[in-house]
Amino acid sequence: MKKTIIFILSIGLFISILYNIKLKNESETPTDIALSLNDSLGRKDYKNIEKLFMDSNITTSKDELDEFFELSKQNSNYSLFETITYNNGEMLLVEFSPYKINNEYKIIGIKKIPNDMKNLFN
Repeated sequence: MKKTIIFILSIGLFISILYNIKLKNESETPTDIALSLNDSLGRKDYKNIEKLFMDSNITTSKDELDEFFELSKQNSNYSLFETITYNNGEMLLVEFSPYKINNEYKIIGIKKIPNDMKNLFN
């Protein structure tokens, strides 16, 4: 009987851990990643910064990161943007709420991207 109770508790704990891991991965937003990046910059944690990049393909040099380390000491705010690119070359910049509101991301604003700024988004 005692072994059965321990077994059931172990299964419950295992399921709880798996659920929390799944929940953490699903709740990670681009803003959460930006917060993690800023924290890693402040600690000069190159290894964690590397993990945040897709396929550890850092296109930013260490010199640039060192410059960003200084910036990370300042107060900051976070914004979430997405670009829409049309076949005719026109682009829109859409700003979203950094976190879900009533379980949804909401649009805060939309701007047309000027021609001289488009290369920043390609």
